[in-house]
Amino acid sequence: MYLQEEKRVGTSTLEQTRKFGRNYILPVCGNLKISRLNEGHLQRVLNLSAQKGCLQPHPTRPPKGPLSLKTLRGLRNTEQQFVKWCRINDFTDLVLEGLEVRTCAEKQEKEILQPEELQTLFRVDTRLVRGESVFDDQIYAYRSAVVTGLRPGELMGLHIGDIDGDKLHIQRAINRYGEKTKGKNQNARRTFGLNTFARILIDQQLSLLHSLGMPTTPDSPLFPALNQQGRYHQWKSYARSNGITAISCYEMRHTFIPLAQNLREGDLRRLCGQSASMDTRGVYAHKLTDDDSRIANEVDQILGRYLTP
Repeated sequence: MYLQEEKRVGTSTLEQTRKFGRNYILPVCGNLKISRLNEGHLQRVLNLSAQKGCLQPHPTRPPKGPLSLKTLRGLRNTEQQFVKWCRINDFTDLVLEGLEVRTCAEKQEKEILQPEELQTLFRVDTRLVRGESVFDDQIYAYRSAVVTGLRPGELMGLHIGDIDGDKLHIQRAINRYGEKTKGKNQNARRTFGLNTFARILIDQQLSLLHSLGMPTTPDSPLFPALNQQGRYHQWKSYARSNGITAISCYEMRHTFIPLAQNLREGDLRRLCGQSASMDTRGVYAHKLTDDDSRIANEVDQILGRYLTP
């Protein structure tokens, strides 16, 4: 019943809830009646997951070790939401007051492309297919992710009509299940000024679409791909072919953020559509009319240390 309710929120949320239940909650709580469930059971789930990671006795994939701080917080949120749903529907009187994610949990370091790998990415546009070097038709998508910090779903959701002169409007995302969403958080829908690198890549992508005879109407995708997984597998093929680290598509975004870390905090958050929690300057600062061009120029200077337009 609870999973049916979660399905209305979206496929991604449903699958994440199932994963947390299957790999962490059920191995500890088993077939315990909801009336007997207490906060201690759910705290034990968090503690064991922090120590061991996946708690399934026979997992389908090899365990990756202890969970990261971010994943543990997501697991705790799932526990809280489930108990709240049970309480609203009169299955329990349990109120969770102090579920803790223990401080032993650490933030996992993300892999990013190093400067020499960035130069390879912007110099080589081919990959090996059955031993032959062929043009990679997703090359401008890879490069755009690195110079804009767009999330994989945002890149999938971009339409040609979202380009407005020197500005780009981020209005939607396409998740791994092919569903259109409003984005990861309330700041995901945003507009920012295009830096020189991004403008050049967009022009190159539009030329590619024209040469392939693909649609270029305002509602046509700017970077067409079958789905996120398809793009990721093609990226891995490109990376292997050219001797660079096959980071995830999301880690392409993480490659941009350290490069742009010298931007003002509020500027970086606005550019990347990050949450403004605990960011007083970002919350209370008003956007000036020349902010977009100023930020784009600053990004140009930063990227120019590593790349040539």
